[in-house]
Amino acid sequence: MKKTPHESHESDPIVQADQAKAGDWRRHLRSVLQAFFLSRRLRPLLVLGAVCYLVFVGFRVGLLLASLKLLPDSSAAEIARCFVVGLGFDSMAIGYLLLPLVVLMSLTAASAFDKKWLRRCVGTYVTLATILVVTIELVGMAYFMYYRTRINWVLPYYVRNPHEVLGYVWNEYPIWLVVPVPPIAFWAIYRAYAKVLWHGRKPVSQLRGWRKWSLAIVLAGLCVLACRGGVGSRPLNFSKLYDKSSNQMVVELGKNNSYTLYYGLMHMFDAGQDEKGLFGLLDIEDAQPIVSKMLYQKQDKPLGRAGNPLWRQTDTGQAVKNYNVVVIIMESMAGKYVGALGYKNSLTPNLDAICRGGLYFNRLYAVGARTSRGMVGTLCGYPDLCWRTVLDRELAVGNFLTLPGMLKGRGYSTTFVYGGDPKFDNMGPFFSVGGVDTIIGEQDIRVLEASTWGVSDEYIFGKTLETLDKKSKQAKPFFSVVLTLSNHEPFDVPAGRVKLLPTDKPKNKIINATRYADWALGEFFSQARSKPWFDETIFVLVADTGRTKTFDRTRILDAARYRIPCVFYAPGIIKPRRVNTVASQADIAPTILSMLGGKYEHCFMGRNLLKVSPGDGFALLHEDDRLAFIRGENLLVQPPRSKPLLYKLSLFNTKPAKSGERVPEELAREMLSFYMVARDLYIKGLYNRKK
Repeated sequence: MKKTPHESHESDPIVQADQAKAGDWRRHLRSVLQAFFLSRRLRPLLVLGAVCYLVFVGFRVGLLLASLKLLPDSSAAEIARCFVVGLGFDSMAIGYLLLPLVVLMSLTAASAFDKKWLRRCVGTYVTLATILVVTIELVGMAYFMYYRTRINWVLPYYVRNPHEVLGYVWNEYPIWLVVPVPPIAFWAIYRAYAKVLWHGRKPVSQLRGWRKWSLAIVLAGLCVLACRGGVGSRPLNFSKLYDKSSNQMVVELGKNNSYTLYYGLMHMFDAGQDEKGLFGLLDIEDAQPIVSKMLYQKQDKPLGRAGNPLWRQTDTGQAVKNYNVVVIIMESMAGKYVGALGYKNSLTPNLDAICRGGLYFNRLYAVGARTSRGMVGTLCGYPDLCWRTVLDRELAVGNFLTLPGMLKGRGYSTTFVYGGDPKFDNMGPFFSVGGVDTIIGEQDIRVLEASTWGVSDEYIFGKTLETLDKKSKQAKPFFSVVLTLSNHEPFDVPAGRVKLLPTDKPKNKIINATRYADWALGEFFSQARSKPWFDETIFVLVADTGRTKTFDRTRILDAARYRIPCVFYAPGIIKPRRVNTVASQADIAPTILSMLGGKYEHCFMGRNLLKVSPGDGFALLHEDDRLAFIRGENLLVQPPRSKPLLYKLSLFNTKPAKSGERVPEELAREMLSFYMVARDLYIKGLYNRKK
């Protein structure tokens, strides 16, 4: 019988030999893969890596589900891309975790794998690594849900002040409930890993000579590749996220808490970070003429100081008027509860009345998102720098131009009153060597009760009145800075002063604190008006920052929320009016000095706002690793290592520019030049009085 083609094919000896070879090859590959994945030498690496990936991705999914309401305009492709790029940042963190384990597992002799010491060492390491990753992600989730951002440099920076921060956390959250969790978690995870990592009796292959070193080099190389995020000079950085999304929430989802914590720490402790490459700053030779043109006014005369072209003499054209000056920096007094900013349902009737009765700047923006930055902007005429504030930078302390220092040189007595610890954020030490004669803190204000952050505003203002009464009896004018704090977490305010809502909701706590802070401010002025020194005093009221809780986190930077109330109040000295020119906290110091008359020398990175034409105002601000620049209705935002983004800014909203509208080149040059000059003057130690 004739054989079918199929039968003939199967019976062909050559075909049978080829099939046998193919089968041998598949079996060999299968055995190699099994040996690789099941080897006790490599199993800890694979297991720890897989667990970390699951933790990172799992928490990212959880954050996505919790943030869906903030992603209304984000496409599925945009969100999917953030997960793909996020895997790169996850790999960075995992690469660092695995590298020590790679060295141990690849170079250890095979006989050691049956020893208890090695198993305990490896088990302890992978357990601690797992607990570390889970803990960072848990803290990161809580941080994200509160601030709508990944962990950054702010968290470790705050932890340096344990009295305020840890005291607040201990009082607000039942931390004592989790005290027994770490040892229990360690025991359970350690036992689970012991069963997974060491089961099986198959002996570990002995690696000798070049094989051992080849394995170590290959595995270590893979870890280094993961740590770098790929090949090239900068294979993976945040620009991969910013380039494809204008929604900050999508960008934050793509990040990794472990990486952002490391990234923030590096920038916090390294004052010489590559900001020029990070933001694309101009060369200083090109930036200085641009900034000089931005800042110089008709009444300014260059003084030719080497390295600092901003050092100039301002001739006010008026006789010297040594009015007393009191600057009240109001904690978080901004946002939708402040009627002076144009919002309805105001909770600040006293502040609103003062703004109507004084010189009110309706479009003044904070330089940053923290109190320390507001103090630098207001009292140093300086836009501050990203990450660490200059208040806490070694090159600035004792070597920085300040408003109190200049007024002290004009014969003023100077004080700083704060209801908390003046050492917080290095405020007290910075200003004590920067021209402030008397520092008054919580320890100097005797009260029966206080919050973890300090004493309430009414006691701060009471101490201020007492201090100013004493200063007024001296034969020289006084300058005083008052920093309030009741409008800050934990929002603890005394009962019986204003109507308080139940504190079971976070929103009610903020409402209570805002009402109380405004009440305390009203009480202060009610008493101050009866003082003999009141008619010779200029009061400057300004918020430290915008209210963080109201920021629109769907924007790369929500500049509308940085608009803060600022008023110069002095009945009989200053006529009430409203100024709508774009301005910055950095403009406050030169404006105050211009009101005091005479001539003064300075290098403030601000101007006398009363001599700025309505369309010529500008403001530089920054948030985390993003710069922003405002001129008119244009807002330019510079993410790290990315192209600048153009937005349209109104009093209450930040909206993307129309599709196809180009970024004004001059606007970008001004932004990048302004920050470059600020950074250069700090690094070279030239932002100070001429010595």
